[in-house]
Amino acid sequence: MFALLIGQLPHEPGKAHTKLFHEEKERPVFILLDLSDSMIFGSQFVFKSVQACHLASLLSWQAKQRGDRLGGIVFNQQQVAELKPTGRSKGLMRFLHQSQQLCVAQPFKKHDNQQALFRQLKRLSRLVQTGSQIHLISDFSQLDNNAEKLLTLINRHNQINAWQISDPLEQDLPKNALNARLKINSLTGAGFLKQTPLRPIKQRLHNANKKYNR
Repeated sequence: MFALLIGQLPHEPGKAHTKLFHEEKERPVFILLDLSDSMIFGSQFVFKSVQACHLASLLSWQAKQRGDRLGGIVFNQQQVAELKPTGRSKGLMRFLHQSQQLCVAQPFKKHDNQQALFRQLKRLSRLVQTGSQIHLISDFSQLDNNAEKLLTLINRHNQINAWQISDPLEQDLPKNALNARLKINSLTGAGFLKQTPLRPIKQRLHNANKKYNR
């Protein structure tokens, strides 16, 4: 951004001069992209993980067009890519490449809580620089009290935007789903479908959106 200033210099009274100043515009922008197993779900057109990648791509291109330096954390259940902020097209290309690689990686290979949201937020807190803009893209299914406290600390010196990716089927199960006694098999075990109380989860997400998306 360029600022134009027209004024009178004291050593040449009565004569107007124009000075051109270059304002710092390479603001650090970080995107935390959650591609963990809970994001590998979709009842409509695409998986939540694919929709998250679409959004991350738009935000990364926006940062590039503004001349900002782009970095972030991209993670799935098995892998994590930590990207330090880089300017010009290099930061953009690195982020898009890692997003594509981790999005197409084979899901559900093993159950690994080491890639939980809280751990990635700790990694992000060490990576961010004061005054950064931070985009969090996730379904926030792993958002707990520890993660909320850490986000509060990060938000003190940075701007946080939380983008929740959700699917309609997660919010409202079909009426006959519970009566049908559907059996669910997963890597963590097997059992029959039960109704999970969504009010605490919805309230937590509502509080997070209200707190960070200003």
